[in-house]
Amino acid sequence: MSIYPQLQFGWHSFKFSYDKEPDQTHLLLPFEVAKKLGSVEIGIEYGVDLQNAHKPRDFAGMTLAHEFKERFVVLGEVRETSDLTLRQLNWIVNGGFKIKINKTISILGSVGTAAKRADKDQPRLFSYFGIQFKF
Repeated sequence: MSIYPQLQFGWHSFKFSYDKEPDQTHLLLPFEVAKKLGSVEIGIEYGVDLQNAHKPRDFAGMTLAHEFKERFVVLGEVRETSDLTLRQLNWIVNGGFKIKINKTISILGSVGTAAKRADKDQPRLFSYFGIQFKF
């Protein structure tokens, strides 16, 4: 089980789109439960996304991970995001990887697509790259 608050912010110069919307800051408050079965891990997640420019949104998802050796993990995810009334329901499918550098640092990457877009501003294709620090 984990609770891991996340602060997300962006710089407009790094965006690869032509949207005119200002940069947004998000405070994500996720709760996750995972169970490891040998080299496979199954997880579920629920949380709230507090945004500076929009109303709060919730998200929920299920993950599946397979560990190859000790340092390389392949990940898959199905996730929904919506407003708190469930009127703006969006589904995504995502696949990625995690490379463990040491006990505290990992490199993460993924690519995904929107399977259902109620919110037409949500991109159809997206990617993610990050560094994870565990304390």
